[in-house]
Amino acid sequence: MKGSYNILAIMMLLGSCQSIKKPDVPVLSSDYSLEHIAEIELIQFKVETPLMPLLDSIVDLVVSCDKYKNLPVGFSFNSFSNVSNERQVQVGIVLEPLRLDYENSKGIFYYKGYQFAYFGDILEDSFTTLGARVKILYLYPKIRDETISKYDATFESYWDYILQDGAFKCVQFHYCDTSWYDSLFYKGTN
Repeated sequence: MKGSYNILAIMMLLGSCQSIKKPDVPVLSSDYSLEHIAEIELIQFKVETPLMPLLDSIVDLVVSCDKYKNLPVGFSFNSFSNVSNERQVQVGIVLEPLRLDYENSKGIFYYKGYQFAYFGDILEDSFTTLGARVKILYLYPKIRDETISKYDATFESYWDYILQDGAFKCVQFHYCDTSWYDSLFYKGTN
């Protein structure tokens, strides 16, 4: 009977060891070493409801494209006033987030498990500042510029939207070898 208790105690001990959460450790490809890595702290944002349909459509498209399966995909999110003084948003896929230059980033947000680096003007109705800061690792710019990405392009796919009548309207995209642009929108910007 005493042997049964010992086996039970050992099983419980081993089981509790498995439930210990391992710390997140950045995985570096053989192309980089720790000396190549910089760290920056960025403000973390939370996405609000007005922006969710736009992000949902992009994430759904990326998930459905076989080209991006098993790749380290992140996103760049840029908001600005275009030449017509309209609010424009550009979202690009970053195939190697470690290669993105975060120095001019306003912050970071996460949506459906994906990291988005936020650049440009803050969309007040679409984001809330969480008050937290997130540490992001990236390649020093000199190293990034001296090394070649494993992928054809850093911003392989992108979507451009304008804010019209309180809703985002797509005016251009390129993803998964498919391209389109709104000729009426671009005719008016020339």
